[in-house]
Amino acid sequence: MVVDPLGEGLPGPAVVDRRRRRRPAHVQTARKADARSARSRSGFPVFAVALLCRRLHVKSNLPRGEKLINDLRVGDVAALMRDARKSATYKPALLKALVRRSREPHVARLSLLDLGEEFAKLYWNQTVIYHLRQAASLSKEAAVVRSIRETAARYKTRSLSNLPKSGQTDIAARLAAILPVNVLGAFHAGKPADMPDLYRWERGWPYVEITRDAHQFLRANALPLELIANYFWADLLEHCNRLAPRIIQKVSRDAASRKSLQKYLNILLAESAATCFYCDVAFDTLHAPTVDHVIPWSFLLEDPLWDLVLACGRCNSQKSDWLPSEDLLQKLLRRSRSGLRRPTSSVSFLITDGDVEQLYQAAISVEWPRFWSPA
Repeated sequence: MVVDPLGEGLPGPAVVDRRRRRRPAHVQTARKADARSARSRSGFPVFAVALLCRRLHVKSNLPRGEKLINDLRVGDVAALMRDARKSATYKPALLKALVRRSREPHVARLSLLDLGEEFAKLYWNQTVIYHLRQAASLSKEAAVVRSIRETAARYKTRSLSNLPKSGQTDIAARLAAILPVNVLGAFHAGKPADMPDLYRWERGWPYVEITRDAHQFLRANALPLELIANYFWADLLEHCNRLAPRIIQKVSRDAASRKSLQKYLNILLAESAATCFYCDVAFDTLHAPTVDHVIPWSFLLEDPLWDLVLACGRCNSQKSDWLPSEDLLQKLLRRSRSGLRRPTSSVSFLITDGDVEQLYQAAISVEWPRFWSPA
């Protein structure tokens, strides 16, 4: 296997055939010079982007080197993201917003309101559903996060799509007002010396100007640029949310997509008492069993059998995505030790009590909503 710079293996020869005829010296020198030139402008290897795109089956526009559009390079944008200040996630978020708003054939200007709408889409689930911190400082909440939390609380909704039109306009305007203060003027700071700006903005402008070349570049390289933004966004979030699982999936997902838990219902009915795990009410025609995550799905982002229990509809609804009380966690651990679950089950549940407790403490450490128990 050939190990790529992103940490995964790619098919390749295990042993180099040293009998192969060496290239003439002048050819080797020229190829090395080309490689140095490709890397020297940005400090970020072109082949790293190309391999990432190839592994994810993305057309990267990087055949045998980088695609240049009037000196704009994907590698330079990667270097810009890499060298950004690690204090907030605004820079990768703005890159994603620019890419997504440049999908139309002809875009010369983007209003700050348009970018505010895109910021709302990018940050909403990370804030309301996944409860991710967006700043390195524990004592200072990012302005975008605070605005979204306040909007969700005001309109009593966890879904951006359920906001009324007035709410969507309000959050877009609030986030647009943040862009001139903390984001637009700082985006190009630290970019490689020869990299052209992706946009032009001056204080007081309610829009950003995008040149024809920059727009062409953003459209032609949309997928690799989003991959780069996701990577560096997740890298920063790992420092702010050290124990939270599956951060890259939470960053790259546009929506909180969940699978049906109906397939687990019969398994749990066969292996558990016919009562609600939380309140112990017996299931009957008035209290139908449902399947619930004890440690919230929005924290784990998966459906492990050890975390699934039978719950009445009332408890399932009231608990929502809150962490349970310590007593309920201990009840879950006792169930795990009881041996009720069949070893022949097709669903893996190989996890220790210590692992479950560590996940529980990890959710507490990132200030997950807690501690719920039935009234």
